[in-house]
Amino acid sequence: MTPTDGTSEEQGSTTPSTNTYRVAIAKSLRAWARGVLPTEAAVELLISAIGGRLLNGPWVRPEAEPHVRYWFDTELAATESGYLSGGERRVLAIAASLAGGDPVDLSDAITGIDHEALRRVIAALEHAGGGSPSVQA
Repeated sequence: MTPTDGTSEEQGSTTPSTNTYRVAIAKSLRAWARGVLPTEAAVELLISAIGGRLLNGPWVRPEAEPHVRYWFDTELAATESGYLSGGERRVLAIAASLAGGDPVDLSDAITGIDHEALRRVIAALEHAGGGSPSVQA
């Protein structure tokens, strides 16, 4: 799977500390998901869709010290996404579903998602099914 680090040009400029933080979280999430295709796809969707903004939510949680490792809490994704736009909530729900959260009805979920995010969702679904090596669209 070819990773993206959530710091693409579509995000606009980021400060070095913000960029370093996102890269560290993305790396940790990928390590957590490694080996489970649907979870890998969910993590790449969080990292790459919508300019990586979904990495900033409470559903990306650190484990206990001493070695901080991040994981995707699908239960929090289902309950704490109220501040996101409708399209962002739909992408998050799809990612959570891929990672073992509540199932989503794709016919409802894909309406209202912008074309770029939809391409990433389709790539994630393909990866989860063992098809594509990349969630990058």
